Formats: sequence, C-alpha cells, structure tokens
Amino acid sequence: MNRSARRLFTLAARCGVAWWLAMAIPAPTAHSEIRETLLSYRDWQVHSWESDDGERWCIAEAKKDAQTFSIEIAAGLIRLHFSVRGWSFGDGYEDRLVLRIDQKVAWKFPNVQRVKDLMLLVLPETGRGRKFIAGIAKGSELSLGGGKDKIEATYPIAGASVAMAALSDCEKLFLGRK
Repeated sequence: MNRSARRLFTLAARCGVAWWLAMAIPAPTAHSEIRETLLSYRDWQVHSWESDDGERWCIAEAKKDAQTFSIEIAAGLIRLHFSVRGWSFGDGYEDRLVLRIDQKVAWKFPNVQRVKDLMLLVLPETGRGRKFIAGIAKGSELSLGGGKDKIEATYPIAGASVAMAALSDCEKLFLGRK
C-alpha cells in the first residue's frame, strides 16, 4: 500500500463511516484536467471536469480573497467544500454545521467533516440537496457556523442564480442528467 493510500485509510479509521461517504466521490486531482470553463461571472466559476479514468464532474466555485466555497456534482451526490486560509483542523473530525443564506433560515447538517483547512459536506442528489442549491441560487451571501451557531466564515455568492443555472446545464449536457 502506498503512502497516500495509507494516509487515507488512517484518516478513514479515525473519522468513521461519514468520512467514507464523503469520499465516495473522489475530488478532481492534479491528474484531472479542466475540460471546459463554462462560466466566469461575479464571484463564480463553473467548470466541467473529466478525470483520467473517465469520471465526470460539474463544479461551481465561489472565491473571494482567501475563501472558497464549491458545489461539486457527480455520481448521484452533491458535495460542498468550504475553505478559509488559516483554518487548521488537523487530521480531521466530524462536527455539526449551520449554514444560512442571506442570514435567513438555518440549514443544519450534523455530519460535516473538518480536515486540514476545509470542511466537507455530502448531500443527497435529490430532496434536501436540491432545495439547498435552489436556496443558493437566490442568495448573495452564505454564512457558516459550527456547533454553537457562531459564524465562522461568510462567503459572498453574488451571481449565484447565473452560476446555478450553468451548473444545471453542465449536469444535463456533460453528465447526461435530466
């Protein structure tokens, strides 16, 4: 077993089943290539990716300064990534996360993985996952907080309606979804 695989196995053993679910869709790696940039608009970029082994992804990413929020869709799951330069969660642990779009209704998620400098959340492709994306499309700011509902980061998501439409188009055309 190579060093990378050993690290993944060790991290998985520490974090449990939720981590394995989060890893069900491997993130695009350095060996992946951006197939096409579909949109660059305000805070957003939307890309289609295809890995060397044929896996396909649609990714919408909002970046501002040292903060990144992305929505990745492939293989029946929706994965959200949050990162802020300066976060340091070590080898990882599971936590609770509260997300608010434009400081409105709180979306509570109990199984968020915090690893190194990012938070990772896996949503189902239907139901709640789609409702959350619809909420993002209507928003201009996304705030996230931890277990005490204290705001840890705020992401500007101006232009989200255009970005979510492009993400939907990517799913239909690139991933073959209806």
